[in-house]
Amino acid sequence: MTKPQDLTTFKEQLLASPTVQDILAEHCPEGKDAAIARFRSGDDGQFWDLIQNEMDLGSGDFETSLMAAAPDDDVFEIEIFSLGPVFWIRANEFDDIGFFGNRQDALAYAEDFFESAIQELADREEEE
Repeated sequence: MTKPQDLTTFKEQLLASPTVQDILAEHCPEGKDAAIARFRSGDDGQFWDLIQNEMDLGSGDFETSLMAAAPDDDVFEIEIFSLGPVFWIRANEFDDIGFFGNRQDALAYAEDFFESAIQELADREEEE
């Protein structure tokens, strides 16, 4: 199973993504091509801040979700999002869980990471 990767692993894929290029065109006064050249040269702190901000604001695309058991007979949602070529896992009360190069790897990791909570919810539902 693929393990989560650091977001910086996906720098070139992100810079090549039309979705990310649209974000750069909107937020970089020097224009997207100049910004891409600057970010590729290593002056990329603003790039990572911008991408992380877009992710935090929910600019990514919702891909799918899973439900899992939470304390006190409650449930929580485990969501997979994407922004261009990058996928990540988000669940309430947890930090975002790493980055993946495809939806299948992100979903498989989420199922494994939250396996006990997913199984607990299945057990609860079976008892009802």
